[in-house]
Amino acid sequence: MIKRTSKKYMKELLKNNPDWSVLDIGCGRYPWEEAQTLCDIVDHRELHCKKRFVQCEASVTPFMDGEFDFVVASHITEHVASVDKFLKEITRIGKRGYIEVPTPLFDNLTHGNRTEHLWWLYFDDVNNELNYNPKIVTMNEQILPTQLTTMEMFFRNSMVLELYWEDNIQYKKLNPHLEWEQKVNIWPEKDIANKTITPTDVLPEQDTFDPVGFIGFDIHEAFGSHQANENT
Repeated sequence: MIKRTSKKYMKELLKNNPDWSVLDIGCGRYPWEEAQTLCDIVDHRELHCKKRFVQCEASVTPFMDGEFDFVVASHITEHVASVDKFLKEITRIGKRGYIEVPTPLFDNLTHGNRTEHLWWLYFDDVNNELNYNPKIVTMNEQILPTQLTTMEMFFRNSMVLELYWEDNIQYKKLNPHLEWEQKVNIWPEKDIANKTITPTDVLPEQDTFDPVGFIGFDIHEAFGSHQANENT
């Protein structure tokens, strides 16, 4: 079973089940505090000396079948070489868990994701199924990572896909050869109909980035003025 959820609800679920054994897989430098066991392909054991840390590849772990009551997989699925192997691994070692990935739009718009992220992931609400296909670069990067925290206050539901699973995960790989010319014409080339789009396609980088022009207004200035008006 897999369905939509929210990070907030997952945190509450863990809070209400303090005896659960929790793994944060692909934990990076900032793991979930609820996890007693952490794993990452990079050795972060010095940063997490008070936790059990295991250095390993996310799709091939040394853990036992059903070892964990809950597996956190936050912003790792889009990185793995094989989504199929990764999903089979987390359902092997865990009884339930949480998956968070960027939505395709924000994945494209954010600087730094172009080469590190390999997959776009979606959720089929009709069939309760996780779908994925190879990432296709379709536009210039616009958003700096330092801006994401502020933007998340307003646009989190548009920025990430949040999923909860139990026992197993229904999933399907979609056809990567999407008929882009029939959906939307956002490529600058005039011969879009003749262009073969592959996951390795990239567009020229922009020379400058104007956050005010992109968002439409300066968030700090707008809310600073709002606060000033409330105080008068």
